[in-house]
Amino acid sequence: MAKEGLSNIEKELRFRKWCSNKKIKRFLLDLDDTISLTGEVFSLKKSQCANYLAEYYSQLNSHQWLVLLNEYNNKYFESCGVNPNIWTGIISEIGKQYSLSRQVCQSAEEIIMGIYYTPLSFTPGAEKCLGFLKRADIQFGIVTHANIPWTDRKYQWLRLDRFIPRDAIYVIDENGHKTPERWREAIRYFNIKLNNCAVVGDSPRSDINPALENGVSHCFLVGDGNGWSIHNHEIKSPVNRISQLDNLIDAFIN
Repeated sequence: MAKEGLSNIEKELRFRKWCSNKKIKRFLLDLDDTISLTGEVFSLKKSQCANYLAEYYSQLNSHQWLVLLNEYNNKYFESCGVNPNIWTGIISEIGKQYSLSRQVCQSAEEIIMGIYYTPLSFTPGAEKCLGFLKRADIQFGIVTHANIPWTDRKYQWLRLDRFIPRDAIYVIDENGHKTPERWREAIRYFNIKLNNCAVVGDSPRSDINPALENGVSHCFLVGDGNGWSIHNHEIKSPVNRISQLDNLIDAFIN
């Protein structure tokens, strides 16, 4: 448990000492739903799209359209990763299945593609945590699955340049997955060894389990791991659990 009454400087000193004792040279943080509230935007745009489709095909209500969109999203994620172009395929399949007009399909796609152009906000405690890491002179980087243009927009929306340079963000292929191999590539990019990094993320599937498989000793799961169902895998080893990102600041204090 964190000790009460510590000043910010004392916390920074203790954090640096903990990192030194554990030989941690860099923290690697996931971006979506660890630092930025991406899931909320997905939910909003999918709901808006479902509402729109319900207006033009009343045999399915908004909830049924939303279930269908989620089912297709999960299916395409497995085969195509997180490439935004998956929505063109999803809407096309749905359009053929329910005989939707080209205009309706085009409008539905425009709504759902708004996901990638809607400014994001920080998850609770994320901005505080990033500021703390910078003040404490703790090296960290971001490992993300999104493509470069969307990552650059997030970098601007969140003003992440206050905390890290753009080249401290490693972008994994949007057409694949955050596998152990991809995480090893990210760790090599930051020029550190597996036993000299700590991984922080919200996804058991894409962040925590791949890091554990690589032998990373210090993993922090943000939240309860019950976000997007497709990421909700059983965690293979005991890990540090924190409810929000700024809890990382106190997690190491005995």
